[in-house]
Amino acid sequence: MSTLGEGPGAEQRMRLMREKALGFFAVITASLSHEINNVVAIIGELSGLLDDLLAGTEKGRPLDQEKVKTISERIAKNVKKGEQIIKRLNRFAHSADEPVKDFDLRELLEQVTTIAQRLATLKGVSLEAELPEVSLPIRSNPFSMQQAIVGCIELAFSGSRRNDKITLTFGKEDAGAKITVTGPTHDGSEASQSMLSFLALLMRDLGGTMEASPAGNDTQSLMLHLPKSIERPAN
Repeated sequence: MSTLGEGPGAEQRMRLMREKALGFFAVITASLSHEINNVVAIIGELSGLLDDLLAGTEKGRPLDQEKVKTISERIAKNVKKGEQIIKRLNRFAHSADEPVKDFDLRELLEQVTTIAQRLATLKGVSLEAELPEVSLPIRSNPFSMQQAIVGCIELAFSGSRRNDKITLTFGKEDAGAKITVTGPTHDGSEASQSMLSFLALLMRDLGGTMEASPAGNDTQSLMLHLPKSIERPAN
């Protein structure tokens, strides 16, 4: 088991953290916006089908009420799906409102698993949260914590093959909590090494540490150790 190391000087580090935070925000909002766009496109297609049915009645064809009902139900289903995606986007955006706040770690991991699903789908892997049925209140930076978790997921992506599995879980520790992301061992590329170094810096800002440990069969567990409470981001 190895503890991941230190990073660049203070000014360069602050610039790096800002750039990475902005990049992370862009990736997640773009992904969720794409999901919303897909829903809007489906609703548009269904609306077109309704128009076709109505146009047919103007030519004397009887209105197929079963088709209308089916299309209406599909529209309602996609409206609900769109509302859920917008809520996730809103919740994610508001996680950056304050640098430190109280939240439930279990709910945060559920949120991360949901917002990262499309990224996993594009890689052809499954992403699952295997969470204990308990809440774990914590005081920290929810935006940076999501960034760290997604960073671990992206490392697993780098060494993944189609149909691989990545799991997220958490547990209570004496000093706080431990989040574990288990999946394919990262590919060892320069990009992956850079991500490891960045995550070590990010965890230091969260008052915690990051560890990597082999989990067997070309898999790896990335563990984020977090204090139960921080008053402000460490600098």
